[in-house]
Amino acid sequence: MPAVTYADPDTAMYAFSGEQNRDVMGYIATRFDDFRRSLSDVRQDMADWFTKQYHEQQAKAQSHAVRAFKDRVHQLFGNDGIRYLPTINDVQLADPEMARWVMAHPQLRQLYKDEQIVGYGDGYENVHPEGVGPTHYDYRRVTEGVVMRDEDRGDHYVNNYIEKFHTGDKTLSIREKDDILSTWGIVDDHLSDADDLTDPTSIWNDQIG
Repeated sequence: MPAVTYADPDTAMYAFSGEQNRDVMGYIATRFDDFRRSLSDVRQDMADWFTKQYHEQQAKAQSHAVRAFKDRVHQLFGNDGIRYLPTINDVQLADPEMARWVMAHPQLRQLYKDEQIVGYGDGYENVHPEGVGPTHYDYRRVTEGVVMRDEDRGDHYVNNYIEKFHTGDKTLSIREKDDILSTWGIVDDHLSDADDLTDPTSIWNDQIG
């Protein structure tokens, strides 16, 4: 069965070219001109404020739509590499590159070291076996320079690690770190569900433990 990805024309156009449809922009501009003229009894600065807020919200909404569309296209045609995995099923099917970063999740890593999960079996090469959390090389790679929350203290902090990269490694981009951390959030939600003991790292839905 063919896979079909749906998106409105402007979202698809944004995703592939990064430029807005001129007709759409023209329509928005026309509607705002009509809106501004209808506010003859309202101070001009208030009208300007409404206009600014509208455009900012439109930009945010378009950005989220483009992100979702790109992720869907990437899922269908380019499953390799670092990307956001929105479901536990996606996490279970992570390719070896992304599996490396999933396995840097502190709680998952501790379960792996305790032999409670399969850890992707042959699909994961544990090249940095030492450490969990900040003492683990891959965890430091993901969280370096990222604002983190200390749940116990209820505040935020940023770690800046000064260390040489291992051979073949490079600096993770902001997008890559965001994809990894967002995927860790999916893992967090799953592990917090005491009624679901499905191993997030098993393609066969093995149980944790």
